[in-house]
Amino acid sequence: MNETGPPRAVLDSDVIYSRVLHELFGRLATEADLLITSDRGFVAEPLARRGIEVISPDRLLTRTFASEPTAVLTALAEQAAVWGGGRPVGQLLDALERAGAHEFATTARTALSR
Repeated sequence: MNETGPPRAVLDSDVIYSRVLHELFGRLATEADLLITSDRGFVAEPLARRGIEVISPDRLLTRTFASEPTAVLTALAEQAAVWGGGRPVGQLLDALERAGAHEFATTARTALSR
């Protein structure tokens, strides 16, 4: 993992536009600590041997929430305030859940209900 700052990440949208697989692995090896993807087809073990973690967006959001709950709740409130002209945080969490962030949405809802 990158010891000088936050993890460097390659999003799966970058993968879609990679022309050849070796280009992707070359980029990962030199540029990333995380591969953030909802694609369960990635084999995590070979990447882990190179120090690259394959993680879903839901798991990353949940992990970030666990380490920085106040910052994440603040970011959710700020995002909801500007999303579609301003909506309740619950609607933003509904949208995130529909997008696949089930664990994160549940965790955030539980924290907000306290």
